[in-house]
Amino acid sequence: MSFSQTLCENMISTQQVRSRSASVSSQLSVTLRSSEATETTDPAHTADCVAQLPKEVTGNLVWSGTDASAPVNHVIQLDVADVLEIENAVVSFKARELHGDKVSCETFPLSDNLSARLRSASDAVHTKQGFCVLRGLEASRYSAEDNTLIFLGVASHIGNVRGIQDGNGNMLSHVTSSKAWESLPDRLRHGVHTNKSMPFHNDMGADILCLHYRQVAKEGGFIHLSSVATIYNELAAKYPDVLEVLATPNWPIQITKTRLRHFLASLISYHDGKVIASLDPGRLGRQQANPEHVPNKASTVAGSSLFRVPTLTQVQRDALAVFDQLAHKHKISVGAQAGDILFVNNLALVHARDAYTDEEAVGGQRRHAVRMWLHDEKLAWSRPAGMRAPWLAAFGYYFKPQGAVVDGAEDGSSARARRVVNRKYPIVPAVDYRIPKYTAGSAAFVLDSSDDEVEYLDDDSDLE
Repeated sequence: MSFSQTLCENMISTQQVRSRSASVSSQLSVTLRSSEATETTDPAHTADCVAQLPKEVTGNLVWSGTDASAPVNHVIQLDVADVLEIENAVVSFKARELHGDKVSCETFPLSDNLSARLRSASDAVHTKQGFCVLRGLEASRYSAEDNTLIFLGVASHIGNVRGIQDGNGNMLSHVTSSKAWESLPDRLRHGVHTNKSMPFHNDMGADILCLHYRQVAKEGGFIHLSSVATIYNELAAKYPDVLEVLATPNWPIQITKTRLRHFLASLISYHDGKVIASLDPGRLGRQQANPEHVPNKASTVAGSSLFRVPTLTQVQRDALAVFDQLAHKHKISVGAQAGDILFVNNLALVHARDAYTDEEAVGGQRRHAVRMWLHDEKLAWSRPAGMRAPWLAAFGYYFKPQGAVVDGAEDGSSARARRVVNRKYPIVPAVDYRIPKYTAGSAAFVLDSSDDEVEYLDDDSDLE
């Protein structure tokens, strides 16, 4: 099937979107006052958030997969000399016997030429089309350890700070549906650990989303990207009521280890001259706990703090549906080869994933991507206060003293930076899958820290 055919099959009708928009418009005034919405939204703050929204945004990040504005030069092809240079950097790093957390531009040096090309790629992610693919590495040639070092080393030239994936200190997540987990049904796993499709979303704590494809699926599993700026422009022009709902800071985002267990935030914001999105449908509103997760028994009791997390209103659900439909309308599909490394501006673009099929035979072709979150201190976008809580969970260890409290209790950013003694780099997926506390079809900003990743890359050093 051609790319154009795929786009046509996934296009939505204007009537569908207008129907959702009409539903939002008719309910807007009622829902924003509903006890089901939020209990503490400041009307003045809401008005400020909405009033600052421009009628249109322009720039390199305004593109659509349906027309000539679609990015075309996003693949950076490595040649034989580049690959040899990267392999030599791996050998050099291993000779130093350093902990995996010590991989950096300094300990993983590349030539001025290759380093400059990677910095140019970082610029493209931050200021141009918002994503790029590094191609030319063959993952099957390397051990799990060497693949990990290649990923860390190359990525360090794109962004110099890595984010924590969970409360256990894991810096990498294995996005796969391991054959070893087949005894557990999908409902007991996080969305990234199944072969099901995933809706358009952000990884809420990340600046740059990185995926290293160790293997691709037998069929399916394509990543789709869509420009938030383009979606914003269509919302502003045709569906302003929907945009107002998305920009209103009354969306409940569930968190743990806080008295309130949730904070309120906008999903779309205009900040520092940029349109920013931070949303994951699997993290919005009250999330159901897994009854199979033993510590959850207390959470199932009515009156527990879990039940104080608001549910989404119908107007909010309709607004999400319109956003998702427009994301599909303007998406571009990014093909992948084993060994590819994908870098995505996680604030400027939303991404989705198709369902996929793996080979059933032992040792067969199974989709396996390794995920990392990056922040580049020179090029990173700033975030509005209301979108900082998940970012602090990932990067607060680097930018704040251990255990420091950040101002802003109303938006959830007062959560303490995670205390991490060992930052861990799991080189393979866990053999035994621990049932997580929550298994919404989400991608990131994990609500609990029950995901174990085993066989770490030199995780025995104290990195406090």
